Amino acid sequence: MNILTLAKICEFAGGSEVSEITNLNAKSKEIEDIEDIKRCRKLNKIDLANNNLKSIKKLKDNIELRWISISNNKIKQIKEKDMKDFDKLVVFNASGNKLKDLSFLKNKPQLKALIVNNNKIKELGPNISTLKSLNTLILSHNFLESLKNVNSLIQLTKLSVSHNKIREFPNVFSLFSLKELRLNNNYISKIPSNLSKNQQLQILDLGKNFIQDLKELENLKSLKNLKNLNLAENPVCKLENYREKVLELLPDLLILDGIRVKPKRGKKKERNKRKSKKRKNPNPTSNLDSKLDSDLNSNSNSNSNLDSNSNSNSKLNLDSNLNLDSKSKSNSNSNSDSKLNSNSKLNSNSNLDSNLNLDSNDSEFEKNFFQKKKKKNLQQEIHNEKDIKIVINKKQKRKKPKKKFNSIHLQKEREEIGFGEKSKWN
Repeated sequence: MNILTLAKICEFAGGSEVSEITNLNAKSKEIEDIEDIKRCRKLNKIDLANNNLKSIKKLKDNIELRWISISNNKIKQIKEKDMKDFDKLVVFNASGNKLKDLSFLKNKPQLKALIVNNNKIKELGPNISTLKSLNTLILSHNFLESLKNVNSLIQLTKLSVSHNKIREFPNVFSLFSLKELRLNNNYISKIPSNLSKNQQLQILDLGKNFIQDLKELENLKSLKNLKNLNLAENPVCKLENYREKVLELLPDLLILDGIRVKPKRGKKKERNKRKSKKRKNPNPTSNLDSKLDSDLNSNSNSNSNLDSNSNSNSKLNLDSNLNLDSKSKSNSNSNSDSKLNSNSKLNSNSNLDSNLNLDSNDSEFEKNFFQKKKKKNLQQEIHNEKDIKIVINKKQKRKKPKKKFNSIHLQKEREEIGFGEKSKWN
């Protein structure tokens, strides 16, 4: 007889001390029984799947356990007293055994996942309603004819009752958090209207049942989050244009009977339009370049107009000055010349400034853009001229002229220090 002893536990745990072991993997070791392992006080996870166990009563003292897997063993019954102290239990997997009920589960406040598929369960019993934190319940491949006491599991998000003997749709209408419901391979023929209350439902599997009429699907219209619906191998699938009619009733479906729904033509056209726009404008900066060039042309035109106006004004001033007396002619001519010179200088400076710098109203982005453009043009001119060896942008270091030390300088320095008289240095 192959027994799980403390020595084997140490071996499976890599030689660590029994009192320090937290995780034990004893899967597929042909274990038939378990020794008293209460010394493993810190043990919180144990995997005993694929063995030949018939009972788990030797685990009852390991109250720190949070994760238990006893799948694919030979367990027929679990007593309530063997599980009563597992208050910290979060996941319990007992699939692939010979269990007939779930009465051993009671008041497990932290239990979130219960996996008991491939057993011989006929009834759930009243104790299952005490599992208030349960969010995953797998009951597939059993002998259930109805689901009772499930409507109180408010936090349930996944429920699988496939491959059973259920004839009526289960009372899951108060489970507002339910997202996945699998009822395939049963004897269901009608879909109740109360199912519209499960607004979070995303996956509904009703394959291999007895649904005959498309009117039953009208009760699914209000389920806006429903994306995956399976009705395969139901009598309704034999109707003409079945798939098209279902998609008309439920246009938001993404998967029907395991096949992806093709997008509508309107959606395809929108996607093609977006792609064509991207192809036409691969570089969004090209539009900016054209706009900036037009702004430059407008600025140059405005500058030319300003120059013409200034010239006309200067001519008028000259004519007025010529009509003055002979005595004031010299003064007026000098003043007009100075004015003309100052005006021309100002105009030339303003033209240069307008060419080099943008207007104050222009954005900082445009300034940076034109500065980069000018740098590129300068670099191209330098590369084109072969004779130029000195780059304009780099400033040459100017050598400071050496000081010439004449006898006069030496004499002054000597006098400041206090050496000798002037006659000695002459």
